[in-house]
Amino acid sequence: MYFQIYDVKYWGLLAAFFLVFLSETSSSQTVNDILNIQVNGVDYSLNQHLYIYRTNKKLSPGFILGSLKKKDFKTLSQDQSFSERLHVAKHYWLLVKVKNTTGQDNTFYYQFNSQVIDLVEGYQQNENGRLISLGTSGTNIPFQARPYNYCDIVYPVQLKAGTTTTILFVINNDDGDTIHFLPQLRSANTFKAEEERFYLVAGLITGLMLTVFMLNVFFGLFLKDKLHLLYAVYILIALYEIYSMRGLDIQYLYPNYPILSGYLQNLSPSLLGILMTYIMQWFLNQKKSNSRIKILVDVGLWIIIALIPVNLFIFFFLGDNRFLTGLYEMVLAVVLLIQCLLFILSAVEKVIQKFAPAWFYLAAVLIFLIGLIEFILMVLFGDNQELLFKRFPNDIEIGIVLETFVIFLGIVFRYNSYKTEKENLMNELNRHQQELIKKIVGAEEEERKRLARDLHDDLGATLSTLSLHLGSLEIKHQEQSVLEQYQNYSLSLSNKAFNDMRAIAHDLLPKDFMENGLFNTINERIEELNQNSPINFVLITEGEDEHLPEVYSVTIYRIIKELLANINKHSLARQAALQILIEQDRIQIMTEDDGIGFNQQKKVKGIGLKNIQGRVAFLKGTIHIDSNENGTQMIIEIPL
Repeated sequence: MYFQIYDVKYWGLLAAFFLVFLSETSSSQTVNDILNIQVNGVDYSLNQHLYIYRTNKKLSPGFILGSLKKKDFKTLSQDQSFSERLHVAKHYWLLVKVKNTTGQDNTFYYQFNSQVIDLVEGYQQNENGRLISLGTSGTNIPFQARPYNYCDIVYPVQLKAGTTTTILFVINNDDGDTIHFLPQLRSANTFKAEEERFYLVAGLITGLMLTVFMLNVFFGLFLKDKLHLLYAVYILIALYEIYSMRGLDIQYLYPNYPILSGYLQNLSPSLLGILMTYIMQWFLNQKKSNSRIKILVDVGLWIIIALIPVNLFIFFFLGDNRFLTGLYEMVLAVVLLIQCLLFILSAVEKVIQKFAPAWFYLAAVLIFLIGLIEFILMVLFGDNQELLFKRFPNDIEIGIVLETFVIFLGIVFRYNSYKTEKENLMNELNRHQQELIKKIVGAEEEERKRLARDLHDDLGATLSTLSLHLGSLEIKHQEQSVLEQYQNYSLSLSNKAFNDMRAIAHDLLPKDFMENGLFNTINERIEELNQNSPINFVLITEGEDEHLPEVYSVTIYRIIKELLANINKHSLARQAALQILIEQDRIQIMTEDDGIGFNQQKKVKGIGLKNIQGRVAFLKGTIHIDSNENGTQMIIEIPL
């Protein structure tokens, strides 16, 4: 009985030990999951069969294949990409086992769908355990030195019929960049077809954007509009951003110097954000006086500008600090998203203000925002990589292209609007000039009428009297005294006619006006008025009148003559002052009297004021009149 109980206990412990042993053996076994290639001509997702091991140690392929167990690796679910941001490792090992069951040898293409992997080394182990190098690729490798010359990271893999092959890659992430990839095993037919379509679409996008670039350069130079030239630069950087996202920058721009891609990787989005801000403000005519959002946009702009030296400092001096590198990318993505939202608010604000071109900008930014949100979500959370990497063009690339065209159309519409507005202003200016010409012609006509009246009333009457006087005397029958009296009266009439003619000529333009100058001529006029008028006139002059153009001197003389005549005839003043100030960029004429004033609404229709207004308008000047019962002040400003 004792031995029976002992046997039961013994076998129970032995069974428990055996179960634990089986469990440990199962969890510590090497990776033996195999992807079966059953049909040729289709693509295969690697996620369910791909094993990833992350480490900061530099290990050998033999160690990964021989020493690590299945529990040491991480696997991905179906159609999910791999992404790590702030806490990234220096090395990532990717292992997959593939068996070709198609019955024939095939070439497949291992595609990473990533442009952020700096250095990748590939290995292939056949059934004999021999490890063969597949070459080195990545964004730090010259384009021609890659195992396959394609903008993405691609490795051709030879699969023999009926054999099982282990494919091993190590990603060396020494600079601490964010890691994103979505691996695929693609058949030759589908990959080649996709490759051909990719380059065709890339060529179309390049051609379209370069066409818009050339049009903007042409319009900028032809129309002398800086907005077109600024937008041309923006188009080039936007095109570069598309190239950079797809690795085309290394292929076409600097194939032998791929390190430049690292320098410009985070610099180009910053430049794009800066140019987008300036273009938005210029396009929408956004100023502090007409926008409440401008101050927020300016703050965002300066943050983007400040992030550029931060990026360069991290890249050149703190490249091994993975946390700061990832944090910078996340901060830049958030700032650009907020700035883009501010662009939308600015456009909405301008739409509310009924600024028609704002509709174009609003449509363009909304299109671009959709793709930008997807891209930023990928940077922040690793989402939507399937949409960004596997599809070309993706939403952000489509957004960039459509935004480029829509804003270009908006610039053209804006130019046409401004052209129409300019034409309306020119028509208004022409109408104003026509009115000004009418005023000048009217003033000249009034001057002719006054001259005719003076000739008729003064000189004409005197000459007529002289003629009658000369014809009324019979010289033969007159005494000597009568003849002398007659002769003296005739001489007085002749002298009066001469003086009347001289006065009329002097009133038109004083003799030796250009030799004496404006100030001296006005001073003579003031002295004449003080001798013949009850009003005491005072003249104050300042500046130099020698360098005034003749048209200015003559016109100003006529303006002042009319001002003095109005004061003398209508003001009933005792004191009057005239001040003439000539400065470098303007002429100021001011008259002031202590007379009875006048009603500006009624007197503005008088001939004298119309003459003054016409001549002042001819010189593009302004008139300010202040009149009341205590006197009148008139200030005339004429630009030089």
